[in-house]
Amino acid sequence: MIVLTLLYAVLFPVDGFTMGFAGTLTLGLLIAHFGSQAIYTCALQWKEGLPLSGRVLFVVPLLGLCIGLPVFHGWTLAGSSSYEVMYYCFMAFYGLVFPAYVWICMIPTADGHSGLRGGRGRLKLRVWCAAVGVAAPCFGMGLIAMEEFFLVPGLGLVLLARLAVRPRQTRRAA
Repeated sequence: MIVLTLLYAVLFPVDGFTMGFAGTLTLGLLIAHFGSQAIYTCALQWKEGLPLSGRVLFVVPLLGLCIGLPVFHGWTLAGSSSYEVMYYCFMAFYGLVFPAYVWICMIPTADGHSGLRGGRGRLKLRVWCAAVGVAAPCFGMGLIAMEEFFLVPGLGLVLLARLAVRPRQTRRAA
Protein backbone atom coordinates (compact mmCIF):
# COMPACT_ATOMS: atom_id res chain seq x y z
CA MET A 1 0.00 0.00 0.00
CA ILE A 2 2.77 2.45 0.85
CA VAL A 3 4.60 1.68 -2.40
CA LEU A 4 1.34 2.21 -4.31
CA THR A 5 0.92 5.56 -2.55
CA LEU A 6 4.40 6.60 -3.63
CA LEU A 7 3.62 5.61 -7.20
CA TYR A 8 0.33 7.50 -7.54
CA ALA A 9 1.30 10.53 -5.42
CA VAL A 10 3.43 11.95 -8.25
CA LEU A 11 0.35 12.06 -10.50
CA PHE A 12 -1.32 14.74 -8.40
CA PRO A 13 0.03 18.29 -8.21
CA VAL A 14 1.01 19.60 -4.80
CA ASP A 15 -1.31 22.62 -5.03
CA GLY A 16 -4.44 20.55 -5.58
CA PHE A 17 -6.06 17.92 -7.75
CA THR A 18 -6.88 18.89 -11.33
CA MET A 19 -9.41 16.69 -13.02
CA GLY A 20 -8.78 15.70 -16.61
CA PHE A 21 -8.93 12.37 -18.36
CA ALA A 22 -5.74 11.15 -16.68
CA GLY A 23 -6.91 12.43 -13.29
CA THR A 24 -10.33 10.81 -13.67
CA LEU A 25 -8.83 7.53 -14.83
CA THR A 26 -6.32 7.51 -11.99
CA LEU A 27 -9.02 8.38 -9.47
CA GLY A 28 -11.23 5.59 -10.79
CA LEU A 29 -8.41 3.08 -10.50
CA LEU A 30 -7.63 4.23 -6.96
CA ILE A 31 -11.28 3.96 -5.91
CA ALA A 32 -11.45 0.47 -7.45
CA HIS A 33 -8.26 -0.53 -5.64
CA PHE A 34 -9.36 0.82 -2.26
CA GLY A 35 -12.81 -0.74 -2.68
CA SER A 36 -11.33 -4.13 -3.55
CA GLN A 37 -9.00 -3.87 -0.53
CA ALA A 38 -12.00 -3.17 1.72
CA ILE A 39 -13.94 -6.10 0.26
CA TYR A 40 -10.91 -8.39 0.63
CA THR A 41 -10.44 -7.37 4.28
CA CYS A 42 -14.13 -7.97 5.03
CA ALA A 43 -13.96 -11.35 3.28
CA LEU A 44 -10.97 -12.38 5.41
CA GLN A 45 -12.88 -11.45 8.55
CA TRP A 46 -15.86 -13.45 7.33
CA LYS A 47 -13.62 -16.45 6.60
CA GLU A 48 -12.37 -16.35 10.19
CA GLY A 49 -15.93 -16.87 11.38
CA LEU A 50 -16.83 -13.33 12.32
CA PRO A 51 -20.44 -12.62 11.37
CA LEU A 52 -20.52 -10.44 8.24
CA SER A 53 -23.50 -10.22 5.94
CA GLY A 54 -23.40 -9.53 2.23
CA ARG A 55 -24.69 -6.06 3.03
CA VAL A 56 -21.49 -5.27 4.93
CA LEU A 57 -19.39 -6.30 1.93
CA PHE A 58 -21.37 -3.79 -0.15
CA VAL A 59 -21.82 -1.00 2.40
CA VAL A 60 -18.20 -0.66 3.59
CA PRO A 61 -16.73 0.37 0.20
CA LEU A 62 -19.82 2.47 -0.57
CA LEU A 63 -19.43 4.29 2.73
CA GLY A 64 -15.77 4.97 1.93
CA LEU A 65 -16.77 6.41 -1.42
CA CYS A 66 -19.42 8.65 0.16
CA ILE A 67 -16.96 9.91 2.75
CA GLY A 68 -14.40 10.68 0.05
CA LEU A 69 -16.72 12.53 -2.35
CA PRO A 70 -16.82 15.85 -0.44
CA VAL A 71 -13.15 16.31 -1.29
CA PHE A 72 -14.11 17.51 -4.75
CA HIS A 73 -16.18 20.45 -3.49
CA GLY A 74 -13.12 22.53 -2.62
CA TRP A 75 -14.09 23.60 0.92
CA THR A 76 -11.53 24.56 3.57
CA LEU A 77 -11.24 23.93 7.29
CA ALA A 78 -8.75 25.58 9.64
CA GLY A 79 -6.83 26.94 6.66
CA SER A 80 -6.44 23.51 5.04
CA SER A 81 -7.92 22.52 1.69
CA SER A 82 -10.51 19.76 1.46
CA TYR A 83 -7.82 17.41 0.14
CA GLU A 84 -5.61 18.03 3.16
CA VAL A 85 -8.52 17.65 5.58
CA MET A 86 -9.51 14.31 4.05
CA TYR A 87 -5.88 13.18 4.19
CA TYR A 88 -5.68 14.16 7.86
CA CYS A 89 -8.97 12.34 8.50
CA PHE A 90 -7.51 9.26 6.85
CA MET A 91 -4.35 9.55 8.93
CA ALA A 92 -6.39 10.04 12.11
CA PHE A 93 -8.39 6.93 11.23
CA TYR A 94 -5.29 4.95 10.28
CA GLY A 95 -3.39 6.14 13.35
CA LEU A 96 -6.22 5.50 15.81
CA VAL A 97 -8.62 2.77 14.70
CA PHE A 98 -6.20 0.10 13.48
CA PRO A 99 -3.55 0.41 16.21
CA ALA A 100 -6.27 0.54 18.88
CA TYR A 101 -7.86 -2.60 17.42
CA VAL A 102 -4.56 -4.47 17.54
CA TRP A 103 -3.72 -3.17 21.03
CA ILE A 104 -7.11 -3.92 22.60
CA CYS A 105 -8.48 -6.87 20.63
CA MET A 106 -5.69 -8.82 18.97
CA ILE A 107 -2.71 -8.85 21.34
CA PRO A 108 -3.26 -11.77 23.73
CA THR A 109 -4.17 -10.97 27.32
CA ALA A 110 -2.38 -12.59 30.26
CA ASP A 111 -4.70 -15.61 30.06
CA GLY A 112 -3.87 -16.10 26.37
CA HIS A 113 -7.17 -14.86 24.90
CA SER A 114 -6.84 -12.97 21.63
CA GLY A 115 -9.35 -12.04 18.97
CA LEU A 116 -13.08 -11.50 19.21
CA ARG A 117 -14.41 -14.96 19.96
CA GLY A 118 -16.72 -15.58 22.89
CA GLY A 119 -17.80 -13.29 25.69
CA ARG A 120 -14.28 -11.95 26.21
CA GLY A 121 -14.16 -11.00 22.53
CA ARG A 122 -17.43 -9.09 22.77
CA LEU A 123 -16.06 -7.24 25.80
CA LYS A 124 -12.91 -6.37 23.86
CA LEU A 125 -14.98 -5.09 20.96
CA ARG A 126 -17.09 -2.88 23.26
CA VAL A 127 -13.97 -1.51 24.96
CA TRP A 128 -12.37 -0.85 21.56
CA CYS A 129 -15.46 1.01 20.30
CA ALA A 130 -15.61 3.10 23.47
CA ALA A 131 -11.89 3.89 23.40
CA VAL A 132 -11.96 4.92 19.73
CA GLY A 133 -15.13 6.96 20.26
CA VAL A 134 -13.66 8.85 23.20
CA ALA A 135 -10.20 9.30 21.64
CA ALA A 136 -11.45 10.32 18.16
CA PRO A 137 -12.09 13.98 19.08
CA CYS A 138 -8.56 14.20 20.49
CA PHE A 139 -7.12 12.78 17.28
CA GLY A 140 -9.32 15.14 15.27
CA MET A 141 -8.02 18.13 17.18
CA GLY A 142 -4.45 16.87 16.91
CA LEU A 143 -4.38 15.97 13.23
CA ILE A 144 -7.07 18.12 11.61
CA ALA A 145 -7.03 21.28 13.73
CA MET A 146 -3.23 20.96 14.10
CA GLU A 147 -3.30 21.13 17.90
CA GLU A 148 -0.83 18.29 18.40
CA PHE A 149 -1.06 18.43 22.20
CA PHE A 150 -4.45 16.69 21.98
CA LEU A 151 -2.79 13.57 20.56
CA VAL A 152 -1.28 12.85 24.00
CA PRO A 153 -4.58 12.34 25.89
CA GLY A 154 -6.03 10.51 22.88
CA LEU A 155 -3.17 8.04 22.87
CA GLY A 156 -3.33 7.78 26.66
CA LEU A 157 -7.03 6.84 26.50
CA VAL A 158 -6.32 4.03 24.06
CA LEU A 159 -3.39 2.74 26.10
CA LEU A 160 -5.42 2.78 29.32
CA ALA A 161 -8.35 1.02 27.64
CA ARG A 162 -6.25 -2.14 27.56
CA LEU A 163 -6.68 -2.35 31.34
CA ALA A 164 -10.41 -2.91 30.86
CA VAL A 165 -9.82 -6.21 29.02
CA ARG A 166 -7.49 -7.79 31.58
CA PRO A 167 -8.47 -11.25 32.75
CA ARG A 168 -10.48 -11.28 35.94
CA GLN A 169 -8.56 -12.24 39.04
CA THR A 170 -10.10 -15.15 40.88
CA ARG A 171 -9.69 -15.46 44.60
CA ARG A 172 -8.04 -18.60 45.82
CA ALA A 173 -9.31 -20.31 48.90
CA ALA A 174 -6.71 -20.09 51.67
